[in-house]
Amino acid sequence: MIDKKHVMILEYRHGIMQFNNNKKVPNEMMIQVIDDDFDILNTIKLYLQRAGLNVFGFTDPNLALEHFRINCKDYALVISDIRMPAMNGFEFIRKIREVSPAIKVLLMSAFEINSTELSAGLEGAKIEGFVQKPISLHQLSSIVQKQLEIQYLHSRANRK
Repeated sequence: MIDKKHVMILEYRHGIMQFNNNKKVPNEMMIQVIDDDFDILNTIKLYLQRAGLNVFGFTDPNLALEHFRINCKDYALVISDIRMPAMNGFEFIRKIREVSPAIKVLLMSAFEINSTELSAGLEGAKIEGFVQKPISLHQLSSIVQKQLEIQYLHSRANRK
């Protein structure tokens, strides 16, 4: 069972999210954000909420994984910190890829991660991007919106 103190559920809003390039993407697409630092998690979560996104935030990767397993068909993007005490971001990503190999993933870290360390940690798992913290919330929002747009266009193409 998911402990409610570890999950921050953002208000769900029906409708369409408008991107700067005038493409429309339904905001039913869920995003999961995992960071063991509650303040960072909350800041990212609230900013993405103000952008109209449907976000679930977790400070505990094990709870995030449980929620992902239950709701994997509704998720479009996962954003995970790399360095966390219970399970690092590399392990977390490998586990969610077992559940949903096509899920889009962004990893983030406040620590310097070189490409060799990143490749070794991923062990061949694909990610869509790496975010170096600190990052402006506007930049992060742009990266998220681009990933959601790609996911939406991909899912529409697969339906045809």
